Amino acid sequence: MWGRETEEFLRQSDDYADQYRTVHRVMQRYNIAEDDHFDELERLVSAVSEFFSRVMALLWVDFRGVAMAMENL
Repeated sequence: MWGRETEEFLRQSDDYADQYRTVHRVMQRYNIAEDDHFDELERLVSAVSEFFSRVMALLWVDFRGVAMAMENL
């Protein structure tokens, strides 16, 4: 999921995902070219970000209504 990371960080991320991926557990990397893992924390807490929406989808929570309401504040 990180775009400004080192090759080693990405390799470790892939190894982690490969280790814990199962038929019932989705593991995927979402890359954002301009961000590293520190920047991603900012996106994760923003209900209007794609990263937030993807995480909520993995948790089976639909926050689209919340995101739309927050955009109108």
